[in-house]
Amino acid sequence: MSNKDVNLNTITASTLTASTLSQVAYMSPAQLAAYSPPAGYEAINPVTNSTTGFSAVTFVNKETGQVVIAFRGSDNLSEASMAARAASTGTWDPQFTDATNYAKQARAAALQQINEDRADQGKPLLTINDINPLVTGHSL
Repeated sequence: MSNKDVNLNTITASTLTASTLSQVAYMSPAQLAAYSPPAGYEAINPVTNSTTGFSAVTFVNKETGQVVIAFRGSDNLSEASMAARAASTGTWDPQFTDATNYAKQARAAALQQINEDRADQGKPLLTINDINPLVTGHSL
């Protein structure tokens, strides 16, 4: 693809946010602690499973209610091989289970953060069905 194939007019704020936060999923805990996310967002619920290699972090904007779940992709040959083997044999890679469980936990954690802020402001509380995360990342 050449640069002339990219239409900058079609890039939305959500696209830019997702792109930025997908890179943050690769940060170490110390780097994440020092990171300043886009205005209004804060990182919550970072997780890394050293057994499966799964890693993700969630960002929440309490004011807008936007939730972004950023997944880190395979970052070594072993993880990539394990994922490729699972896909080629029709088996379930353990990172899929980790990702599913994480997404449920992340939505619940984001809802709690948002509702605490809304309660402080006297705004109506949201339900889990109001939390529709933007999911971004790489690999599996």
